[in-house]
Amino acid sequence: MRARAGGRPTYLGGTLSDTPPAQPVWRKSSRCGHGNCVEVAVTGDTVLIRDSKDPSGGVVECDAVQWGHFLSAVRAGAFGA
Repeated sequence: MRARAGGRPTYLGGTLSDTPPAQPVWRKSSRCGHGNCVEVAVTGDTVLIRDSKDPSGGVVECDAVQWGHFLSAVRAGAFGA
């Protein structure tokens, strides 16, 4: 893990950046409710994740394999309800 963008940690071996690649197309989960959401964009081999409440804030970057592992862990309930 490396920290960038204000010293915030990164997850799943990805990197954190203040500036995402040019013009990603962001999407939000259809299960998003009450404003506690993340948005995801795919650019080439990179998956970008950001807080929907702070779209100009930092962006977590990971590759598709890391993203897949994260999604599997979420589906398995690894992070609680």
